Amino acid sequence: RDLPFPMRALLLLLACVAQAKQKNVLFLLTDDGGFEMSVYGNNITQTKNLQRLADMGIVFDHANTAVSSCSPSRSAILSGLPTHENGMYGLAQYPGNFRSNVDITSLPNILSDFGYKTGILGKYHVNPQPQYQFQYGLSDEHCWAAAGDVDCKIHSPFTSAYNQVARNITNMKLNARMFLRDLEPEKPFFLYVGFGDCHRCGGADGPFCEKYGDGASGPKIADWTPMKFSPQEVVVPPFLPDNDLVRADIAAQYTVVNRLDQGIGLILNELESAGVLNDTLIIYFSDNGIPFPSGKTNLNEQGMREPLIVVLPDSPLTGTRSSAVISSLDFVPTILDFVGAKYPPNARAGPHPTQLHGRSFLSLLQTPHTAAPWQNAAFASHNFHSLYAYYPMRALRTEKYRLIHNIAHDLSYAILEDVYSTPTWQQILQDVKSGTPTGWVYNYTAYKHRPELELYDIAEDELCLHNLAHNPDFAPVLEQMKNSLDAWRNATHDPWNTCTQDEAGECST
Repeated sequence: RDLPFPMRALLLLLACVAQAKQKNVLFLLTDDGGFEMSVYGNNITQTKNLQRLADMGIVFDHANTAVSSCSPSRSAILSGLPTHENGMYGLAQYPGNFRSNVDITSLPNILSDFGYKTGILGKYHVNPQPQYQFQYGLSDEHCWAAAGDVDCKIHSPFTSAYNQVARNITNMKLNARMFLRDLEPEKPFFLYVGFGDCHRCGGADGPFCEKYGDGASGPKIADWTPMKFSPQEVVVPPFLPDNDLVRADIAAQYTVVNRLDQGIGLILNELESAGVLNDTLIIYFSDNGIPFPSGKTNLNEQGMREPLIVVLPDSPLTGTRSSAVISSLDFVPTILDFVGAKYPPNARAGPHPTQLHGRSFLSLLQTPHTAAPWQNAAFASHNFHSLYAYYPMRALRTEKYRLIHNIAHDLSYAILEDVYSTPTWQQILQDVKSGTPTGWVYNYTAYKHRPELELYDIAEDELCLHNLAHNPDFAPVLEQMKNSLDAWRNATHDPWNTCTQDEAGECST
C-alpha cells in the first residue's frame, strides 16, 4: 500500500499478464433454473448477458443433471460422482442433514493441490466442508457463501444473510472483484458462483424473492434494475396448467431470471476488467429442474434436462449449438482435462475405491459433435430431497430414449416442499378433490403412483406421456438400456442395488 500508484499499477498489470497465460475456470450455477431465456427461445425475460455468453461459446440442447435436487446435484457437479456413490443422498440441511462420505474428494480440493486458487460465491449447500474445501469464500475474512457447512459471519445491511451473498448481485460482483484482483492474482483460478436465483423464497419478498432488494420496502441492490412481467405475457410450459395462478407464479419467476442475467453480466465484466475473460473456461448450468409440478426432483425431461452454455478460449465453434447428450458428471473430467490435472488414482467413496465415470467433452468444444466421437448417454440417480421426500430412482437418457427405474415403486411419489406449497400444486390438489378438470397434462393418480419401469421415446414424446416399457415392439430397447443402467449402478457401487434383486425381497413394499 505504500508503493506509489504507478508502481502498483505496473504490478497489477504484470499480474494480469501472468494470469492471462493460465487456464482459468468460471462455473456459473443457477438454482432451479430452466430455459426461460432467449438462448432457448424465450425473448420475454430479456436475458442479454446469457445471450452474450452463448454468442461467445457453445449452447448444448441436451445437457442433463445427474440428480434433480439441490444438494445432491451440487455434490455430483463438484465431486464427479453420483449421489448414491458420494453419499449426499439428500439436502444438506435440517432435518436430514445429509453429508457426503468423509473420504471423497472434489474439484476444489483437486485444483487446490494442483496449484490453483479456488473460490466460491453464493450458494454452497454441500457437506462436509473438508471434502468441498474452497480456499476463499468460506471463512470469516472472506465470507462469500452460505447454506450447508458454512458458519462464517456475513455482515449485511439486509435481513437475510443468505440473500446478501447469493441474491445481492452487487455484493457478488464485489466479492468476485476481490477474488480476481486482490487475492493471489498471479495464480490460475477456479471460481464457482452459486446464484440464489431462481429458487423459491416466499414471505414478504414474494414467491421467488423477486421483491428482495428492489428498494420498495428496504435497501436496494445497487446494480439491479428490477424488471416486472405481467401474467399475460409469460409463456406457460406445456407440462403445466395454463391458468391465472400459474401465470402469476411464472411472472414472479421471470423477474428473478432477469436478475440472474444481470448478475452474470456483472461477473463477466469483472473477468474482463481483470484481463482474464479470454483465458477462462466458462460453464453455465442449472442444478435441477424448475420448482413446479413435474419439474424439480423428477427424472423426466423437464426435471433432468438443463440449460448448458460453455465458453472455451480460442474455440473455433463460437456461437454454435450441439445436440450431444451431456451429463453433469462430465464436468469434473472436462475441467481436469482442460487444466491438465489428473483425478487421484487412490480416490475412494465410502468403503470402495472409485474413479470418474463421466467423460471429458473438451473435444466437443473443439470439433463439431457430428465429427467428434461421443456416446450419447446421461445417467441419473435420485434418493431423497428433504428427509420427507424419499423416492429412489435411477435413469438413463440416450439420444432417443429415456429409461426411468422407480426402485421403491410401491411408494407414493413424494412432493417436495418447494412445489407442494405453491399455488400451482395447491390448485391441482383442489381440482382433483372436487372432480374438476385440472388442465394438467398429467393424470394425478398416475403421477403419484408410478410403475417400476418407464421407457419413453423422447424424440416423439418429450413430455413422457406414453410408457413403452410393456410394449413388445420396444423390448430390445428396454433390455439394452436396462443392462446399461444396471452396469453403471454396479460400477458406481449403488447401495440400492439389493432393492432390485428378486431374492432380496421387500424393498418396494
